[in-house]
Amino acid sequence: ITLDCLVTNIGFLPDGKQMFFTLDTGDDDSTSKASFGRVGRYVMKTDGSPPVRTARISNLIAPLSGSRSLYAGRFPSSFLYVTDAAAKARRDYATLATGVIDFFRVSADARIVAFLEEQRAYTPIATISLVIRWVDLGSGLEQSLPSVSTKPVVLPWVNLIGWFPAD
Repeated sequence: ITLDCLVTNIGFLPDGKQMFFTLDTGDDDSTSKASFGRVGRYVMKTDGSPPVRTARISNLIAPLSGSRSLYAGRFPSSFLYVTDAAAKARRDYATLATGVIDFFRVSADARIVAFLEEQRAYTPIATISLVIRWVDLGSGLEQSLPSVSTKPVVLPWVNLIGWFPAD
């Protein structure tokens, strides 16, 4: 299903019986027309049923428990926010990121969201610095690891996959 699309957000819906993922394109120059046709948001049952495309809700990272949902601010902003439809409330989380933020992963208990920040520089040669950041949605505290620098489309490359359960 993904062809040469990137899975940028993936996780389980609060019921634990369905997962969601978002397909985006990477390099527009090398992305096929078929891949552009697959860009969107999908939901898939854990029983192996094929994925179903859903309406794309702009900047939705993940549905959380209850009526809460986690969103990212529109590019080029670097903030996150949680809305609670039942309480008609919103909480903003400023981040220290100065680059593009993406590849979000919410912890199983929905208390922490990790993401990548991509910073690009073009002098004297093109480089990309990737920073793994995470925000505690309870306290708002943000932490990060030191950046990893690389050249575009050259290893090493960093991406987030998931969370390990705490002992």
